[in-house]
Amino acid sequence: MPRKAAQDWETSEQELYTAGMEPAEVEAGSRRLLAEARGADSPRHTSVQG
Repeated sequence: MPRKAAQDWETSEQELYTAGMEPAEVEAGSRRLLAEARGADSPRHTSVQG
């Protein structure tokens, strides 16, 4: 999936607020999407077995 420009995210965020979503809901969703995008590539998500 292509990355969105910051301007695109601002537009999407404003649309969510206009639709009645609370800022906390938008922030929680953003954190979840970032975590999913990082996936297993993040050092935090890899396990060391020994």
